[in-house]
Amino acid sequence: MGGANNALFFFFSFLVFVADASIEEIRAAAMVHARDPGAADEVYRRYLDEFPDAMHLHGLVLHGAGETARGVGFIEKALEIRWDPTFLSNLGELKRSIGDLDGAIAALQGACPPECRNLAVASREAERWDLLEVASRHEKNRLDLGDALQKQRKFEQAEIVFGDVVEEGVDDVDRALVGWGVTAQQTGRLDVAAERYRRITNSSSPAGHQALVNLATISHERGDLDAAIASYESILRTRPDDAQALNNLGAALVTIGRHDEAVRVLERCGGQQPQALTNLAMHFANEGELGKAREHLRRARKRDKNNAGLVIREVTMMAPMATTTIELCLERVALAIRVAAALKNFSATLVNPVSSVEQIHFYLPYGGFVDRPLQEAIANLYRKLSPELQFFTRVKAQRPAKKRRVGFCSKFFGSFEPHGLLLEGVVKYLPRDKFRVVLLPVASPGRQASDFLLNATDELILLGLNFYENRGLIANAELDILVYADMLSEPMTYFLGFSRLASVQVVFWGNPVTSGRHEIDFFVSADRMEIEENLVHSCHYTEQVVLLGGQGIWYRKPSPPHHPSPPQNEDNKNALRFLLPQSNFKIHPEFDKIILEILRRRRRTDEVEIVVTEGRRERWTNILKKRLPGAKFVPRAKPSEFANFVSSFDLLLHPFPFGGSRTSSDGLAAGVPVLTRPTGSLRGRMAASFYETMGLTDPKWSLVARSSEEYVEFAIRLTNRTHLREVTRAVRERSHLIWERMEVVEEWSKFLARVPLLSHRDLYDSGNLVAAKKSMEPFVSDDLLIDYGAILQQLGEYEAAEAALRKSLALNPTNQIALNNLAVTLHESGRLAEARVVYQQTSGDVALYNAANALRDAGDVPAAIAKLREVLGDDDPIPFLFEPANHRPFFDNSYILSRNSLVVMEGTSLKIPETIESPPTDDELDPFGGGGGGGAYEKSLVLFHLIVQPFGGGGRKDDVLAVLAHNRNQPFLKVHCLVEKNESFVQDFVVIGRRLRFSDASIYARKYLPRDALVVIANADIAFDESIKRLTPLYLQDTVVALAPWESKHVFRPRVDSQDAWVFSNRNSRLFDVDVEIGRPRCDNFIAAHLRKHVRLASPSLAVRALHYHQKNRSSIHTYASPTEIKGPSAYVRLTDQWLF
Repeated sequence: MGGANNALFFFFSFLVFVADASIEEIRAAAMVHARDPGAADEVYRRYLDEFPDAMHLHGLVLHGAGETARGVGFIEKALEIRWDPTFLSNLGELKRSIGDLDGAIAALQGACPPECRNLAVASREAERWDLLEVASRHEKNRLDLGDALQKQRKFEQAEIVFGDVVEEGVDDVDRALVGWGVTAQQTGRLDVAAERYRRITNSSSPAGHQALVNLATISHERGDLDAAIASYESILRTRPDDAQALNNLGAALVTIGRHDEAVRVLERCGGQQPQALTNLAMHFANEGELGKAREHLRRARKRDKNNAGLVIREVTMMAPMATTTIELCLERVALAIRVAAALKNFSATLVNPVSSVEQIHFYLPYGGFVDRPLQEAIANLYRKLSPELQFFTRVKAQRPAKKRRVGFCSKFFGSFEPHGLLLEGVVKYLPRDKFRVVLLPVASPGRQASDFLLNATDELILLGLNFYENRGLIANAELDILVYADMLSEPMTYFLGFSRLASVQVVFWGNPVTSGRHEIDFFVSADRMEIEENLVHSCHYTEQVVLLGGQGIWYRKPSPPHHPSPPQNEDNKNALRFLLPQSNFKIHPEFDKIILEILRRRRRTDEVEIVVTEGRRERWTNILKKRLPGAKFVPRAKPSEFANFVSSFDLLLHPFPFGGSRTSSDGLAAGVPVLTRPTGSLRGRMAASFYETMGLTDPKWSLVARSSEEYVEFAIRLTNRTHLREVTRAVRERSHLIWERMEVVEEWSKFLARVPLLSHRDLYDSGNLVAAKKSMEPFVSDDLLIDYGAILQQLGEYEAAEAALRKSLALNPTNQIALNNLAVTLHESGRLAEARVVYQQTSGDVALYNAANALRDAGDVPAAIAKLREVLGDDDPIPFLFEPANHRPFFDNSYILSRNSLVVMEGTSLKIPETIESPPTDDELDPFGGGGGGGAYEKSLVLFHLIVQPFGGGGRKDDVLAVLAHNRNQPFLKVHCLVEKNESFVQDFVVIGRRLRFSDASIYARKYLPRDALVVIANADIAFDESIKRLTPLYLQDTVVALAPWESKHVFRPRVDSQDAWVFSNRNSRLFDVDVEIGRPRCDNFIAAHLRKHVRLASPSLAVRALHYHQKNRSSIHTYASPTEIKGPSAYVRLTDQWLF
């Protein structure tokens, strides 16, 4: 919709109804305004000081003359004198025409009723899809409505709107078919989308052309790059300036490595298409030209202000290579600072991260640092910005006598790709009486999974490039165990790894670095490739590490190279040739010193030639040439020719800190010695594992160095031809030992057969502590002793818990988590004096909280308060229980535990923080677009469905009846009583035969309530008033509200550990499928910990009152007697100072 379609309104209504010559003259001028604005304006100017209508109309004349900014000033002045909806409508259109979209929207919304036609245009231009939805509903424009719903990812609603238009055959059916197809495409139904597009590919309409472009993108998403490129080129032959086709063609050319051609294509549309600017930015980033990359990203952001992916690309951008170690370290620090700042300050929604981000931080591991902290921080950033990443399929426990379904997923299963080669033996030789093997290759342009893997697998599921389709395909495969061969090489597997798609999820070392996220249960490594100290302190891995015994690496026995005549040094044909064959970005600046020292120490300048393979990009090679003067550079060999290429050299120089398994195995297969220096982490220890199998680790062989200095000494020693021949002969005689090591398959088989199909973390999170303990028992490594002790403590097995925790402390005596858990174990087993001694060794808020509780439980509440005040001082603890003003709650129990405990012990009433605004007026309670039922601008009646279980015991019957009568009398509440047994004092009830559980309420809601219903689960003694109407359907789409109780209508004691009511959309009701009784101790903390993994939680308990009703004598209040409190994880929900939603 363009600006030419927008209407300026020349009608006006005077507040004066008495005939007046001046008014009549202005009215007459307005009648001729359209055909003679100059003449009309002469009249307007005579009355500018008297009538706001003259100011308004003069502003329109100025707009027509190209002086819109001046025109805006006159209309705003008119509005200062008199409010008029026509003034506001025209002011909005003038502001839109000069690019002030926020001002335009504010003005158009202010008109009464709002001017929705123009508002729709302004909202589209500002990408305010929520407002476009409201405006298009008002205008009954279904195509705009479908677009707005689609942009907000309300795909089910968009599907209905577009489908209705197509079925009825009214409006613009071609446009509706495109929208209908896009809805299917964005939800991963590519076949459905293609069928819808094909219905109009012969149409000459703009929608028909768009359908052709979208069909090409489907080929692109499926990884059929040849078909996609052919389609884009065909489209561009008829429309050479089509920005979308140009951009997509450029992106496809980048993917297949035709970089120069891609840049030329992208530059043709760079000024039109933000995505083209983005693709150019990524090209420059991969070149290492970060300045140019950031410049293009910023230009793209100016054209696409709401694209969070552009911000994240800039945050996580890394240069492939550095010129010096200092530059590498500074860039690493800068990356950490950017990520920390984004975590703290950046708030947006990242939609479809695979396509929004496209390139992840692949170069992170090559710096040789401990990557776990950054990996976890970056994962948390994505988790914060893209809640849809956390998808949980229904995992099924393995039934007895059934084979375990094990899936292997990667984009790199090709014939010469190490990630697949490393797993060939596992895929082929896992015992089929125990396992069914499923191969899940992600589409990779120009190559497919190797014939070996395709023939070895039991089942093949081909994954395309559509994230949502792939996620659905894997979920539908019902895997017991999902193994990712890599998780940092490309975005598809990286982002799939945020979902729970199988009972057990494993990452292998295709990328030898932790995933940094709790959704991955295990990291498979080998005992030869890890340092025990690193595992004890858990400094490298987020996951539980599985150590395969022995070599840990399986490679097929290679075909022997044909050993061509080696290329000669033209200056000295007798020179030895040492090869550094790794990718340029794997060569650390610190390793340069090794190469330069070897070159310096050659006994004769022509005795040794060091050869380096060129990079995939010319700029990379040029950087390395400057770093390694004196080295010779040769072109990279094709993968199929690499073994023969390597065989023409005398020695391979294996770099560190990042080595690799494939390059070293290629050298050994060719009978060429590989000089290596194992480092302290997996990424630098693979070649050494081969030599341990071959029995060649002794220093006399000059192959496995223990230091940088020894590496240089060994290299110089190997220039002795007699020694080199002896070493080469030993390598060739023993290399057969490293191939097809069946103990590797046996180790995998043992692990995959024994691993519990629900991890101890999942079982703990579900409250099933007995099963969690059982699942850990075969795998209790030193780094899991704390978890194991915590589970035993919650089960009441205090002696065993103490033993596990003391064993952990023997390994690390200052571990604060282990100390705190030991103190809690002693505390709960009744050994308070011993617990206090251990608490004194701890620090932090959790320890303070527990130490205070120990005093409280000993009956000394004043001492407990004093203990808390000793650390917290005299500060008011209440503000710490509130979220910051951005209203995006986060969970940090350790930060608020002691403050909450102090508020509870002191019985503090609310002292309203200064940040809290005044309560809203009635008008403010009906925010624009916030309603849900009737007309868009009328006060709508939102109905909340309240699910409760009334009870009559414990002297609370009168309280419960009073609350029930009150709630049933509210027109905005419909009460549903699910009772344990037939209660004579309750009318209209459903008997469920047991105490109400969260799962009972959620199942009832899905079965009997409308799909879009707003549902409340509350204790039976919680009363509600009209303040609950502040929660709109729009707000509850992606938020679950937890409400802390008020003591009376005017008294609120802020607590973050007690939620007596939960409010949510019925669309999210499955989140409450938790088999936990409502009202049991810690049930609210347990459900909060469960919900926070799936949805945004908020506690606007000041704005929405949940009144805890009770009689004066509170000592008689009955609570259900429970043998134990709810065990398992817990979380608190901080309060927000939010009034409007």
